[in-house]
Amino acid sequence: MKHRYGCFVICLFSMVVVSLPAIGDKITTTFTFGKIETLKTGTVEWTFLGKDSELAETDLVRMPPRSFIRLKDAHGNLLDTLPGSRELRVRDLIREGHQRKQASKAKRISGNSESRPATDVLPLGNRPEADEAPQTTEMTHRIKVKPSELAHLLRQLDSLPEEIARKASRYSFGNNFGNNFVTDGYPYPTLQKAKALYDNLNGFETKTSVIDNDSLLYAQLLRYLNIRADLAVNEAGELLVIFDSQVPLDQARRITANQNLIHEKQGTKGTVWISILVRSPRKQNFTTAWYEGSRMQLIQN
Repeated sequence: MKHRYGCFVICLFSMVVVSLPAIGDKITTTFTFGKIETLKTGTVEWTFLGKDSELAETDLVRMPPRSFIRLKDAHGNLLDTLPGSRELRVRDLIREGHQRKQASKAKRISGNSESRPATDVLPLGNRPEADEAPQTTEMTHRIKVKPSELAHLLRQLDSLPEEIARKASRYSFGNNFGNNFVTDGYPYPTLQKAKALYDNLNGFETKTSVIDNDSLLYAQLLRYLNIRADLAVNEAGELLVIFDSQVPLDQARRITANQNLIHEKQGTKGTVWISILVRSPRKQNFTTAWYEGSRMQLIQN
């Protein structure tokens, strides 16, 4: 009798274990909208994501403005749709997807009839809240310059005020990229410094040394860090900061699979140049500024 009971317990336990989701299962994309890229752990080149792509928690994902992604985690749970305009690890997307799912469930339980219900606006996707949607070009102030104004700004590129230079010398730009290192090849040191500098741009101006143009300040600081940088305009007359990533053109996929995000500056030695649109007030992150800076053809100066 005891032997039969023991067999029953073992069989029941086996059934429970088999029914549990496999933790080692791959994370998959169930829906993507926009040219979303990924840099997989242990690789050196970015590739595009599509439906049913497999991911690991440590992979990097770069999402354009107005893009969306929906994931299924390693336990088979379908998560909420997430908006773009950022670059982050898959594990951070999963964490956010779970948080949104729990928040949506809490709203439904609360039964607040005045709140907007979660409705699908894209295949398998939930509508993002208004303040969470990626900013569009029309939502921010455009800075346009005339040729004479551009010439005046160009003459100031190497005139960074000493007070701001001293402040910049105290920053450790080599360690400000967060935890987004995937391989030794990304991010390139130049791209790492440019992102860290952009993220800290608000902290450089002082009461006695104020530069009216954020784009000029960013270009001046890039040059201070020995990064070749310039000012340019696009077809709409918007002022851009362009800088040399120092990545050879034939290795451009080490920083992006999207050819629209890279440029070749006339008179340079075949390296990838990146265009950044610094808006005022500056609310977008580096990834958004990069995409917006690349959305129109540059006018070479």
